[in-house]
Amino acid sequence: MIKRRKLGPVYEQSPAEKTGEWLIDNVMKIVSTCVIWLIWWGVYYVLTGIYRFLAINLMEWKEERSPYQMMKSPTSMMIIAVGMMIIAWYVLLRDPLKKKKIHRGDR
Repeated sequence: MIKRRKLGPVYEQSPAEKTGEWLIDNVMKIVSTCVIWLIWWGVYYVLTGIYRFLAINLMEWKEERSPYQMMKSPTSMMIIAVGMMIIAWYVLLRDPLKKKKIHRGDR
């Protein structure tokens, strides 16, 4: 007896819907990366201020530089750049829901 072939699920996403989902996902990743970078700069600024406070009070550091001036040093710029690269890698390239995504018709 000849069996009838199934052509797939009845409801499939159009290419425009798939492109829209892809665009929304990537735009949200880029926006969230920028927001996390701003938070990273703020946290690093606070840590630099704490380091300056401790250096002046505990180590009797005589150099008067603001946390902003300390952040402009080459060492601080390298720390900031490495932190930004780690954040970008974590947010943009890692997809924790990749294995859990269920498309319509996949059952």
